[in-house]
Amino acid sequence: MDIESRIQAWAQSHPALRAVIVVGSRARTEHPADEWSDLDLCLFATDVQQFANSEFYRAFGEVWLSAFETISQDTEPEWIVMYAGGLKVDFTFIPTDAATLSLAEALARAPHTDTFARGLRVLVDKYPRTDHTPPLIPSAPLPDEAEFLNTINHFLMAATRAVKFIRRGDHWRATTITMFHMRKPLLRLLEWHARALHGADYDTWYDGRFVEDWGDPRAVVVLKDLYADDDPAHRAKATLTQVRLFMWLAREIADLLGYGLPPYTEVLQWIETQGKHVTLLPTDTQVSAGGVVYRPGVNGIEIAMVRAGSRWQLPKGTIEDGEDTETTARREVREEAGLTTEVLGLIDRIEYWYYTSAGRGKKRIHKFVYFYLMRYVSGDTADHDHEVDEARWFPLEQVEALVPFRGEAAILAKARALIAADHSTT
Repeated sequence: MDIESRIQAWAQSHPALRAVIVVGSRARTEHPADEWSDLDLCLFATDVQQFANSEFYRAFGEVWLSAFETISQDTEPEWIVMYAGGLKVDFTFIPTDAATLSLAEALARAPHTDTFARGLRVLVDKYPRTDHTPPLIPSAPLPDEAEFLNTINHFLMAATRAVKFIRRGDHWRATTITMFHMRKPLLRLLEWHARALHGADYDTWYDGRFVEDWGDPRAVVVLKDLYADDDPAHRAKATLTQVRLFMWLAREIADLLGYGLPPYTEVLQWIETQGKHVTLLPTDTQVSAGGVVYRPGVNGIEIAMVRAGSRWQLPKGTIEDGEDTETTARREVREEAGLTTEVLGLIDRIEYWYYTSAGRGKKRIHKFVYFYLMRYVSGDTADHDHEVDEARWFPLEQVEALVPFRGEAAILAKARALIAADHSTT
C-alpha cells in the first residue's frame, strides 16, 4: 500500500475528519504532476488543533523530516513531512463543522479557493450530501493609479539599494534585494500587464507559476537574463535588465489603463550609471594552488602555516607556465614553507572575487585556489623564502581559528577529516 492509500484508510476511520482532498499538481489535468511533485493534502476536520501536537503522519511511512507551521493565525495547522525516498507531503488541516452539509460548501468557505479551483481529487468525503463542485477561480482586480505608482516607487527604491550593495561587494544583501524586494513587484507588473491586455478575468495563476504560458512573450523571453552568478558584473547586468523590463511593463500598463507615469529620469540614469560602472570593469582570472602539510608532533598532528605581515595562512601561490595545479602546490610549499612533501590528493577548490588597482582604475579578479593534502617528508620551516615573514608548525586544533578567511578555514576542516581517515587506516 502506498503512502496516499495509507492516508486515505486512516482518514476514512478517523472521527474528526470529514473530508480529505488532493490539490496542486497531483490533482490537476492542466500542468499535471511530474516526478518532483509534492503530495498536497487538505484535511477538513471538526477539531484541527488535535493534529497540531500529534505525530499521526508517522503511521504512513518512514519519516526523514517533519516541520510544523500554521497558515492563518493558528486556525490551520500544517505538517510538512518528507518520507523516505524524497516524497514531501503537506498536511493542511482546515476547520469545518457539523452544519456544513457538503464538501462543495466547505470548499467555498475555506480561504484557498484559488487552489481548489485549479483542480482537486477527493480521497475521503463523509459529508451527508455528495457535491464536489470546486469554486470558480477568483478574479484579481487591476490596481488603481495610486497603487500602481506606489509599486513602481518601491521597486526603484529597491533597485537603487541593489546597485549600491553590488558596488560595495555586499553580495548577500544584493541577492536578497534583487530576488525578493525587486522580483515581487516585477511579478505584480507581469500579472497586471497580462490582465490589462487580455481582461481582468485573465488567469495569471499565482506566485509566478507557468508565467511562460500567461505572460507577454516579449517579457518572458527576457526573464532568463534576470539570473546571475556571483560575478559582480553579471549581477549588475541582471539587475539593470530587471529594471529595464520593469519600466517597459510600467509604461505599457500606464498606456493601457490611461494612468499618468512620471519619467523617473534622474533615478533611472543613476541606476544605469552605477550598474554600468560594475559591468565595464575589466576582469582577470587567476589560478593558484597550495597545500595543507601535516606531520606527527609531540602532542599530536601539526600543520605548516606561513605568515605575511600579521596574517597566518596556508602556503600557496600562482600557477606558472607549464605547471598543473599539483606541481604548483608542491613548489609553493617548498618555497614558502621550506618543506618537501608527498601529495596525497586534492582537498578542494575555493573561489572568490576581489578588486585591485589597474592603472588609474580598478580591475576585478576572479580567483581560484586548489589545495592539496600533503604529508611532510623533509625540510625545515626556517628555510622559507623572502615572500613570507615566517613559517611555523601549529597544532591541528588551532589552525582553523588562526586563518582569517572562511575559505581556508573550510579547507582546513576538510583536511582534518582526511587526516583522521588516513591515520585510521595506518
